[in-house]
Amino acid sequence: MNEVAKEVTILDWGALMGLGYVMNKDVWESLSPAHQKIVTQLGSDYIDKYAEAIAIGNAKAMADLKADPAVTIHEFSAADKKALIDAAGGYLAAWKGKMKDGGMDADAYRSHYLSLLKKYDDERKAKGYPWKR
Repeated sequence: MNEVAKEVTILDWGALMGLGYVMNKDVWESLSPAHQKIVTQLGSDYIDKYAEAIAIGNAKAMADLKADPAVTIHEFSAADKKALIDAAGGYLAAWKGKMKDGGMDADAYRSHYLSLLKKYDDERKAKGYPWKR
């Protein structure tokens, strides 16, 4: 990236990604409970391995960018991050409206999502990433 990007702004907003595995229900149900457990564990292990590879790649890319004196790295201050979050309020309101129109409780979904973010962030802070345990 440093060959073309001379100004880089670190957003540090995390990543949203979904990895889905699909199996025919009849095939799934034909598996023994032990085999179902193995498939479920493999799915979890794969996500950890994928996240580890992304973290390693991102760290290397940032190290390469920071090592290049021709590249300037910018970071948002806490106040700038708050301003961006506040500016997204209209989008959040629109999303809540769509959820309500679909018969869903947007506040409950959002609250549950935020509680899971906190739970896993607390776990990461206490125990480290799964691949470093």
